[in-house]
Amino acid sequence: MFYEILAHETGMYPPIAETDYDKPTALKPKYFDLVLQKDYRPIFAFDVAGSLTDRKVGEASGKIVRAVRALFPGKVNHDIVGKIFHNVIPLETRKVVAAYFTNIQAGDLLARVSIHSADDKILDPACGSGTLLVSSYKAKAKLAGGVTAKLHRQFVERDITGMDIMAFSAHLAAVNLALQAPLFETDNVRVAVADSTGLVVGTEVEEAREVLKQAFRSRRLDEFVEGRFKAKPHERSKAGVVRIGNYRQTRIKIEPVDLVIMNPPFTNCDNLPSSYKRDLEERFSSPREHASCIQGNLSFQAYFLLLADRLLKPEGSLACVLPVTTFSGKAFRPTIEYFLGRYTVTAIVAGLGRSAFSENTSLSEILLLARRGRPDDKHRFVLLGVKKAPTEWSEDEVEELAQAIEDRAAKETPLC
Repeated sequence: MFYEILAHETGMYPPIAETDYDKPTALKPKYFDLVLQKDYRPIFAFDVAGSLTDRKVGEASGKIVRAVRALFPGKVNHDIVGKIFHNVIPLETRKVVAAYFTNIQAGDLLARVSIHSADDKILDPACGSGTLLVSSYKAKAKLAGGVTAKLHRQFVERDITGMDIMAFSAHLAAVNLALQAPLFETDNVRVAVADSTGLVVGTEVEEAREVLKQAFRSRRLDEFVEGRFKAKPHERSKAGVVRIGNYRQTRIKIEPVDLVIMNPPFTNCDNLPSSYKRDLEERFSSPREHASCIQGNLSFQAYFLLLADRLLKPEGSLACVLPVTTFSGKAFRPTIEYFLGRYTVTAIVAGLGRSAFSENTSLSEILLLARRGRPDDKHRFVLLGVKKAPTEWSEDEVEELAQAIEDRAAKETPLC
């Protein structure tokens, strides 16, 4: 797909010949390596196609290339690769690590309502394949009136930051950001392989060379399940910043942001290794108000809410996908009370038909938008119920929903 865009838009690369559609081993040396001479290492440096040597693969390869050409350019959404990756994760593994990626239209709505300036600084501490990062990019681009090479570099090198503990997910996030403006080159993206629960303002995430090569061999989703990690210490993936080009990658310095936008993992406390739970308790032992929230059978999303509180500017905002149990579980009560005393909820979006905003999950979820600052006694937030599943929302409907939220919020009138 990326090659098709580059070949079409630049005229620098030949289109894939139909005689090569069913020859996957020819794709990289004959076509993709031409792009590597220029840049785009995260997309083309890994020779996946070259390993598809079985004689039965040719027909499938031909179907894939034809499908991509049929989709291009008007029917390609901003995380089609992430959708594929997510759908091949076994369901039982997804349940354990709570790897449920955000629906694209839901991500677009969150970004559209919560980003108010093309200069906003944004962080997704559990970015997965980059759905919310790309939604943020699109919202900023719309506010800027379009993207230039200078703005593209500003967005991906300074304004938009993504972290994920899974190297392949972070790789996809870098790819998806690059896909937003493939003709504008950049050597750095603010995407890293990292456990973001350890981040504090002032942290510097180091560069990491060849982290993705290591990750393809050894990083597994079920490494995060106690007792199932089998990789030897020297095989474990190194953490660090994802590198785009051949040049030395800069470190990512964590600074306060205008917006934390996220669909945090919902992993149940019982599925976290005991040693890791102790690490979490230590990481959130200060300030004292955060430490007091850590009690009982707390699921992972509570730690991410506290992380967001740690990294937001004094006037910052929060936009997130959360399971409804976050507001009903006894263990979450101290966390919710903490936030209700320090944040003003501006809107809650709930599904009246399909109750989830993540892909392939039966969990009941909401979209939550809030800003820092205690609400006054007369404050009323917007409650929006949607009958149509987010997978069926058109771009116009996303805009209509966003406009409805903004209009009602301005009038301080609830919306159902």
